[in-house]
Amino acid sequence: MYKRAFMYSSNAPITIFDENEKDENDSTNKTTDIEYKNLELEPELIKTHPGNKVSYCVCCKGKTFLNKESIYKHLKSKNHLKNVKKNEKNNEKAKKIKEEFLKRMKEVDNKSYST
Repeated sequence: MYKRAFMYSSNAPITIFDENEKDENDSTNKTTDIEYKNLELEPELIKTHPGNKVSYCVCCKGKTFLNKESIYKHLKSKNHLKNVKKNEKNNEKAKKIKEEFLKRMKEVDNKSYST
C-alpha cells in the first residue's frame, strides 16, 4: 500500500478545468486534495499534505489513503477505533505529566526568588 500511495503523491499542481471544458457525460466525480478539505471528517485524525493526493491517519502508523471511500472505511474499522483510544490515553498522560512539570518549575522559581 505504501509504494502505491508514494507513487501517487506528487508535487505536481492540480489542474482545475473550466466548466466549459468538462464533459457533461462524466458521471464519476473524483475528489481532489482540494475537496478533501471540505469533507466532514475529524480534522485531527486524517491529514493531507498540501499538493499531494495522499491522506494519512494520525493515529494509525503507516496508514495511507487515496480516496474518500477508503478513509470512511478506515474510520469505522476496529483497529482505528482502538488506536484512537490509545492515542487519547497517551495524550491525557502527557498532559498530566506536563502539568506536574510546570507546577514543579513554578515551585522551584518561587523558592529561588524568595531566598
